[in-house]
Parts: sequence; structure tokens; C-alpha cells
Amino acid sequence: MPTRRAVLSTLATGLGALALKPLQAAHLGQEITSPLGGPIGLQLWSLRAQLPKDLPGTLAKVRAMGFREVEAAGLYKHTLAEFRAALDQAGLRCQSAHAGFGELRDAPASAFDQTKGFGATWVVCPWIDHKGDMFTRENALQAAEVFNRVGKAAEDAGLKFAYHCHGYEFVPSTEGTLFDTLAGAGPAGRSPCRRWRGSSSRPTARQSGSARSRPVARRPAMLESVKPPAKKAARPR
Repeated sequence: MPTRRAVLSTLATGLGALALKPLQAAHLGQEITSPLGGPIGLQLWSLRAQLPKDLPGTLAKVRAMGFREVEAAGLYKHTLAEFRAALDQAGLRCQSAHAGFGELRDAPASAFDQTKGFGATWVVCPWIDHKGDMFTRENALQAAEVFNRVGKAAEDAGLKFAYHCHGYEFVPSTEGTLFDTLAGAGPAGRSPCRRWRGSSSRPTARQSGSARSRPVARRPAMLESVKPPAKKAARPR
């Protein structure tokens, strides 16, 4: 049986090769893709310091780096029409767009309209509101109830719904972790963010803990910078 050190070494080598491939592609002016040939997009939250200052120029640089698909995360002082026009001008396709938990809970139609305005087919909740650093089982169950409603409403609106994890969900819970609590509270015990899919080609994604492998709709991998800008910006809620 491989040792823990050997497994970690192999994983690090693989991740290193994956990290180099986009850099090589960008250097050659080629489209950035995964080792399996699938698209890799950029999460525009990574450029939250640059987008308010120069939207067309920043998006043009994203295209020049080799990205063809992006995930929106706010308008950054621009109108929706201006943002969509800049995306089109840069030759970028917006696959998915973030919408705040509160908006999805209280005004999902507004979130769906903005998602469609970007040209996206996925609406993504990037954060579950909770007090301080304490995310609780009650928070997870309440979020699941919201996600169940939003997922069905998104399907009715011709969209797909997803949830963007951050790590606060992966702490012990009665069901294994709080992510297991969230996933298990979906319809028929299925993850609420994967309940309403809409693709005839569905690869399998394994979730954490005791959750089983489930079919999911295809969506490009999105890269996101974890380095904060000089001045912290508030993530859209």
C-alpha cells in the first residue's frame, strides 16, 4: 500500500503539472484547457481591484491570457448592459454568475435576470450568510431549504443552480460534516445544488464524507485567486 508521503508527493506533482499547463498555453496564446481537454475559466472575483477601473482592458487581458470562459461576481460599478458588451467585445463567454444568498432567498427572479443578462446559464451562490466565523448545523439546514426552492425556481427559469464552497462547511456534524448536512437535506436526500441538473452528459463527482457519488451537469472548472487585493472588497451577498 502506498505511504501517505508517496500519495502526497504524487498529488503535488500532478497539481504542479496542472498549474504549469495554463501558463504554457498563455505563453503560446492558446486557449487554456484542462488535461482532459475541457475548458478552464476564470472567476472574475479575482480581478475585483482592476474591473472597476478598466473593464474593457481587463477583460481583454483575460482573453489574451488564454481564457475563453469566465464566471461573473458582480458588476463593479458598471451597468449590466456595459458589462455584457465588454464581455462580447473581449470574446469571452460568461458561463456562470454569482448571486448573493439574501437575494436568492428573497428576490430570486432579480438574480436570475442578472444571470441571464450576463449570458450565463448557471447561477451560483458564493456564500451562506452566518454570524462571524461560526457556521452551524442550523445554518446548513436553513440554507438547504433556500437552495431547494432556488434550485427549482432556477430550473423553471431555464437555469442551473450551484453552490460555491469555501471550507467552513467541512467541520464535524451529526451527518459527518456540515457539507454532508447540507447535501443530505436536498430533495430525496440529494444535494440541493445538484438536484436540478439539465445535461444529458453527466460525469460523476464524489463529495466529501458519507455522501455518495452523484451525477452532475457539466460546467467548466473556474480558477479563482486567493490573494486579496490591497484593499479588501466586500463579496456580493
